[in-house]
Amino acid sequence: MENTILPELYCPFPAKLNKHAESLHQHTIEWVRQFNLIEDEATYQRFCRSRLSDLAARVYPEAEWTELKLLSDWNVWFFILDDKLDEGNIGKQPEQLAILNAGLINILKEVGTANQISGLGEALEDIRQRITEQKAEPFLMNQFIRHVEQCLSASVWEATNRSKGIVPDVATYREMRALTSAVTTIFNFILIVLKIELLPEVINHADVQHLAVIANNIICCVNDIFSLEKEMRSGDVHNIVLALQQEHQCTLKEAIQYSIELHNQEIETFIKLETQLLSQRTEVDYQLRRYVSSLRFWISGSLDWHRLSDRYCFKKTVISQSN
Repeated sequence: MENTILPELYCPFPAKLNKHAESLHQHTIEWVRQFNLIEDEATYQRFCRSRLSDLAARVYPEAEWTELKLLSDWNVWFFILDDKLDEGNIGKQPEQLAILNAGLINILKEVGTANQISGLGEALEDIRQRITEQKAEPFLMNQFIRHVEQCLSASVWEATNRSKGIVPDVATYREMRALTSAVTTIFNFILIVLKIELLPEVINHADVQHLAVIANNIICCVNDIFSLEKEMRSGDVHNIVLALQQEHQCTLKEAIQYSIELHNQEIETFIKLETQLLSQRTEVDYQLRRYVSSLRFWISGSLDWHRLSDRYCFKKTVISQSN
């Protein structure tokens, strides 16, 4: 891997940084230590350098302190779970992973405890208790838990692929990636924690759902491009670049360019759909505008964080590979 240049990822949305960014970094370190989510020193040092909390500070630039901590902790919890699946043995053991996932879901549904799941379960129990304090509408909590279930079920699909060395086709990968990313759970979480008051018929409106799907696709594409080198080192097959390389039978550099083009096309689609959604309604609800704005901040903030974080080696690069 050589010949590095900055990925030409188009994003016209403004980016901001939350005023609590530095305090959030300290909170995150303390929260991870509290539940012993990272056990060895080398991984802990990498975690500190990656500044996962800065992602929340960028995608929730206007959130208040208490809201920001909860939103960030949910992101961090999923990142740590994802690392355990990508880099640990359980990520290649679908049967064992399904058992772990069932225990985690039981914690969210308040029908199980964290006793058998160690730090991950205890941290999730902490998050669930803090969600309860938000007094969310039952339909929002039900949607949130359903999307967490879908995300964890999709992780078993990934584990099966890892165990068998299967690289999925592009269409299948993109469909499942929208679930494994946990972005669907995050968009639910935004409504609950930031108190964006949308009626079920608005949340479930086809255009609102489609806009969220496009935003999800954009965020996943960015993550896949920047995490490519990390995932190739660990032997993970789940990446849009690798799926495109297999489908097009092309070089890695060409597949990366396809991924960039796909990302930029999705941005254009998001802009068109957003304009259509907000213009076709004679009285656009303020809360709907807040929700659309939150999707924009996730798109711009996620891209900025990936470019700046030390979590990924592929920060300023398009990787080239000979045929």
